[in-house]
Amino acid sequence: MDSNVRSTDLPSTTNDDPHTSTQTIPSNRSISPLTRVPLEENEPTSNSRQESYPSIEASSNGTSRSYTEDSAFGDEENDERQPLLVVRSSESVDEIAKEYFSFENNKAFVYTLLILLGLGFFFYLTFQQSDSLVMSAIDTKFQSLSIMDLNNDGLDFHVLGSVSMHYGNIGNHFYRFFMKLASVIIGSVIVIPNDAVKLFASLQGRNESLHVLNIYPPDIQVDIANNALTEIDFISKSELIKENIVELLNTLEEINDEEVVVKLTGIFDSTIESKLFEYSTKNARFYLDYSLNKTDLAPTVLLDKLTVQQNPENSTEIEFYSTISMDNKFPIKAELEAIDWDISIAGCNKELVKLGEWHSSSLSIQPDSRVEFDVNGLIREIPDKLLQNCDNNITIINKLVQDYLKGKATAVTISASNNLNNQENLPKWLLYVLNKAGYKLSVSLPYFQDDTMSYIKEYDISSLFLEFLSPKSRESFSYALSSNVSMITTFPGIFDITFGVPRFQNSISLRDESETLIKGWSNTNNTMDLHRYDDENLLEWDIAVSNFEADSVGPARLGALANNLLNGNDIADSMYLDMILDEVELSMPILTTTLKHLILPSVQLNPPIETINSIDDVIDTLNITVDNILYVDSSKEELRLMIDCSLLNPTNISIDVPDDTISLQLRYNDTIIGNVSTTDILIPQTGEYFNMTFNLNLNTTTTHGKVSLEFLIGEFISGYEDLYFSVEGTNTSSSNNHGLSKFLSQIAINDIQVPNVSFSPERVQNLPHPLDHHPKHQSPFLIDATIHIFSSELELTLFNPLENAEIAVKIYQAQASYENTKLGHVQPDQYLLIPPGVYTTPRIPFVMDSNIGMDILRKALNGSLRVQVLAVFKANIGEFDLSLLYEGSDLSAAIRW
Repeated sequence: MDSNVRSTDLPSTTNDDPHTSTQTIPSNRSISPLTRVPLEENEPTSNSRQESYPSIEASSNGTSRSYTEDSAFGDEENDERQPLLVVRSSESVDEIAKEYFSFENNKAFVYTLLILLGLGFFFYLTFQQSDSLVMSAIDTKFQSLSIMDLNNDGLDFHVLGSVSMHYGNIGNHFYRFFMKLASVIIGSVIVIPNDAVKLFASLQGRNESLHVLNIYPPDIQVDIANNALTEIDFISKSELIKENIVELLNTLEEINDEEVVVKLTGIFDSTIESKLFEYSTKNARFYLDYSLNKTDLAPTVLLDKLTVQQNPENSTEIEFYSTISMDNKFPIKAELEAIDWDISIAGCNKELVKLGEWHSSSLSIQPDSRVEFDVNGLIREIPDKLLQNCDNNITIINKLVQDYLKGKATAVTISASNNLNNQENLPKWLLYVLNKAGYKLSVSLPYFQDDTMSYIKEYDISSLFLEFLSPKSRESFSYALSSNVSMITTFPGIFDITFGVPRFQNSISLRDESETLIKGWSNTNNTMDLHRYDDENLLEWDIAVSNFEADSVGPARLGALANNLLNGNDIADSMYLDMILDEVELSMPILTTTLKHLILPSVQLNPPIETINSIDDVIDTLNITVDNILYVDSSKEELRLMIDCSLLNPTNISIDVPDDTISLQLRYNDTIIGNVSTTDILIPQTGEYFNMTFNLNLNTTTTHGKVSLEFLIGEFISGYEDLYFSVEGTNTSSSNNHGLSKFLSQIAINDIQVPNVSFSPERVQNLPHPLDHHPKHQSPFLIDATIHIFSSELELTLFNPLENAEIAVKIYQAQASYENTKLGHVQPDQYLLIPPGVYTTPRIPFVMDSNIGMDILRKALNGSLRVQVLAVFKANIGEFDLSLLYEGSDLSAAIRW
């Protein structure tokens, strides 16, 4: 803090106006001027003498002076009787005086006198400007203003500070020199206040000045030498003008600027004493410009501890127990007793609405330090004014919740309650100020900004129904979903309140840092039930969402994200879920209200800690059962089949894609070998088998493609399990939804194991043994074999899965082995025509290759052997043909005579 002191000697009347001038009253101890003493009336003068004297003639020789005297009695009488003192004539005296007081003989005296007169004149000029010069030079700082005692008249405070004079701050060199010279001559002064120092306050830019304080400081000795520091340490009483203090605080509140300059003016009468002089001042002034930050005046209140609970004796009342801390940026020290408070919130028309009853503990305020104290409260009811819709159709309670979710502090106005407790414990002036000023504070409630997902302990999707809708635009696809979700989250222990959400409507968006991928909304009434665990800080949420509609506005980006999840790849970009509760019905014992447009904090979606089940596991749990395989059409390059299947949905997800055909390409050894498609997809969540129809198109437009297809089918009919292929979407994967096609075009699932399949019992009822999921290396199509030793013939039991077409087979080469010993081979160029279903071939010539093979067969007569079969043949279905290699292992062959 810097202050300036001014003392003037212009006369003026005494008043409290801070702009009144001052005057100097001469001291009784001032020095009187010298007076001339008059001659006595009977004293003879030089002109009354009777004797005549000779004239005095001056002769000069250099610097000497001689006198010639003429005796009155003649030369003869010029002896010892002649008088020693010769009286000269008046003309001689005048000549001598002129000579003696000449400028030439008194140069030093004249110069000295002129210098003294000049110094006196300059000191006078400096004194005339002393008020402004002192203002420029003085530097007053207050380190601490400690309130020692509060009483009904005002307060006693302890002031620690310093006063120093810095004449170097005076811009004029002339005045700077004389102020320094004067300070050296005077040394120090004692300022003795004659009465109270009246402190006036005004705000910069406003003319009104308010008398706010009367201060009674002690005598203060100030060293006025240049750069000398005078420590200030005194205890003073003061009187507060409570009405003006309230007016000043209310005026401060009206100013919108963050920085406010408070101009303080002190007016006092005093006596100034020094070793050289003493004089009195009237209406002397000092000035102080104090820069005040409004955030320091109304600091943010932090709730270090907070417990909110229902009143055990009355569940409709809410109790608050809190520990509050706030910054004190002022050099103030004080001790305050417990205080009862009124806390108010601005209503729709900015009128203050009282909310609850509040009580603060005693507190200790230290200079420039945090202040901590306890505040307890009780809200018996929510005032109707806070639950009424304002002009924007939003209630005040609604606005408070919106601000909290945005991380904003809650603005409240506090004032001391004018009750008996405060009247007995607080000084009257303090109670008046605290009650009338209406102190505004910003209260920051606990806000959980950590990773939101970390609060979720577990969750379960009991059902999810997903229905794809007609596209709203070419670049997006839309769908509706209904779901029931249960989750358990940690619940802050500070709240122990029963509440529920009987109804809510919401909208969400899924985005990354730069692009929104999904926008969704629900305009129907969803429900949310909450259950609080008594022994733990856990909260169970049961959420039911119906008819939630969503638009995938970034289908390609969303497809890439889904592809990474399906393939277990890392997700490079962070994903965020933004949610808005458009309308929420909140039910609590103390109130029931509807909240609107609540913007929840964004949730960063963490990558799954556990990878999702592999696609192979998902396919295996489908329990695929082939009901029918129908031949549709063929050409030399393409075979078209239709497959009816029964599947079991292992998930809680239902999917409906009506009026659309979804197709995916099949790839093997980096070669497209065909595609699979299905129309009007409906995957119900029933827990039972459901039917689906797939269209399988195998095409071989290139030689490489045909070879890859022949290799794949050869291994498949051979019963190999470690057989993998890939599926991928294309830009035409959806026949009716371009946006969905863009989504599917990003999907490429690699290394899918060819699933084990079973056939419906009706198709395989004639089998010698059940055909279930085949064991490793056992073909589902070559079911059984019988070797007739005597006739050297072979019978095969085959399964043709096509319900409406024969398979023509030409065997080029076939042989059977047992434990690496060749048993025999089939005569080449054998033709077979296999009808639909299970078929036993006519006997085929079988040549025994060695005696060792014959011995093995004889030993197994009327039994069976587990043999290995190697065959090369061509299969024709319609016009489509494939050359296949069959390698069967562990095939059961009956040995008959």
